[in-house]
Amino acid sequence: MNRTTSRAALAFWAAVLVLLCLTILLVSCDPRSSNGLGNANGALGASGPADSSGDSGGAASAILSSGTAGASTQTSELMAKRIAIVQASGFPRRFATVHAKFNLENREVQTSLAKFDAVSLGLYAEWNGFASRQPILDAARALKAINPAVLVGNYSILNEAYLDTTGGWAERTAKLNAENWWLRTASGSMVQWTSAYGAWDINITNWSKPDANGQRYAQWAADYYDRLFFAAAPVFDFWFFDNVMSVPRDRPASWKLDGANQHSTDTDVAAAFRAGEAAEWVEARRLEPDMLLVGNADSDLSSAEYKGQLNGAFLECLTGIYWSIETWGGWAQMMGRYRAVVANLAPPQLVVFHGCGGVTDYAMFRYSLASALMGDGYFSYNSNGDLNSVVWYDEYDVKLGAPVQGPVGVAYQGGVYRRDFENGIILVNPRGNGRQTVNLGGTFRKIAGKQDPTINNGQAVTSVTLNAADGLVLTR
Repeated sequence: MNRTTSRAALAFWAAVLVLLCLTILLVSCDPRSSNGLGNANGALGASGPADSSGDSGGAASAILSSGTAGASTQTSELMAKRIAIVQASGFPRRFATVHAKFNLENREVQTSLAKFDAVSLGLYAEWNGFASRQPILDAARALKAINPAVLVGNYSILNEAYLDTTGGWAERTAKLNAENWWLRTASGSMVQWTSAYGAWDINITNWSKPDANGQRYAQWAADYYDRLFFAAAPVFDFWFFDNVMSVPRDRPASWKLDGANQHSTDTDVAAAFRAGEAAEWVEARRLEPDMLLVGNADSDLSSAEYKGQLNGAFLECLTGIYWSIETWGGWAQMMGRYRAVVANLAPPQLVVFHGCGGVTDYAMFRYSLASALMGDGYFSYNSNGDLNSVVWYDEYDVKLGAPVQGPVGVAYQGGVYRRDFENGIILVNPRGNGRQTVNLGGTFRKIAGKQDPTINNGQAVTSVTLNAADGLVLTR
C-alpha cells in the first residue's frame, strides 16, 4: 500500500469514527432514550395488578412509547401551537372554570367567558335537551370566534358515574351494568366515596374484567367521551379529567373481585387505581394526540403512575374553604404543592391555581391571586367552589406583562413576598404573619378599581400596609 492510499484509508476510517461518535451522542441526547418523559418503562411499569397477559401496568405503560402518545415525542403543528399559546401568555393568566349547567348559548355569557385566557367547560350529553353533540361544539366555537387565542376544554370524570338509565348518560350506565364495572363491596353493595353528587363509584383497576373488545372501563370511557365531545373537532384545546386522586377515598370494597374487601389505602389498591386513571390518558392520547391533558389533582403527581403523563394540573380550592390546603396546612404548604406539581407535568406544564373564597371577599381574592402570581400558573376563582358562574375582577384588567424574575420562594420584607413584572409588582402577606408595612423601593400605583375602592384607590405609593391573608397588585 503506497502513502497516498494509506492517507485515503486513514481519512476514510476517521470519517467513519466521527459519524459513529455523532450517532452515539445523538442517541444519548434523545429524550426517548433517557429516564425522562420518554421512558415508557419508568413511569407506569409495575404499578397495577397483572392482567392475563402478565403486563402489570396494562396499556398505561405505553403512554409515552409511541410517536402519537408521548409529550416528549415529536409534536404536531397544532399541539405545538397550543403549547406556544400557554408559554407566551402574559400575566395574570386568567382561567374560567364552569363545570356546571351554564347559559352558554347567550351571547353576553359567551363574551364574558371569552375575555379569559382559558376556559374549562362542563358541557354534557344532551346538553340543553339536544340529542346531538353539535350544540356543544357550537358553544365552544362561539368562544373562539370572539377570542381566537382562548384555550377551551371540556370536563370528564372516570371514577364515578350517575345511575342514569333514561337521560343523556344512559349509554354509559348500560355499559357499566352490562360489564359489571361498578365498584362493589364483597356483599355486592355499590359504593360511593361521597354522596354529595349522587354518583356511584367504578372499579377502574385491571382487576376488573375486560369487555369483548378487550377494553376495561378506563379505555371505554375515553372512547365514549371522545365521541361525545372531541372526535374530529379541534375546537377543544384540552381535555379535563376530574378526580385525579393519589389514593381512592372509598370505604372498604372488593377491588380485587376475590370475595373480600380491601382498604382503598392499601398500597396495591392505590397503585392499581392510579394505573387505571393513567390508562384512560393513554387512550385519550391515542385518540387526540393534539390535545393537552389536564387533571384535577389532589397531589403533586409525583407517583410513578402519574409523573410526566399530564400536560396540566388543576389544583382545586387551594384557598377559601375548610378543606383548602391553605386552611388546614398553611400558606407555605399550599405553595409547596403549587411549586412541586410543575416538575411532574409534560410541556407546557400548565398549572391552575384555584381559589374558592366568597364572591365579594376581595381580600381572599387578592390573597389567592397574589399567591398564584408568585409562580407561573393560571388563576381561577369561584365563589366558595361553586362552578356555576365566574366573576371578572378588577385585577384581571391589569396587564402585568412578563415576570422579570423567576417564581418566588423567599420573603421580601417582614415575611411579605414580592414578585416583579414588566408593568407592575405583586405583594402577598401569608396568613398568620400579622399586619405588615413594606417599603417598595420606588413609586408604584394602586389600581383604580370599582369592586374594592378602599384598597384599589389608584393612589401612588412608596410603601403599603398589608393585613395577613391579603395581597396587592401595583402598577409601575
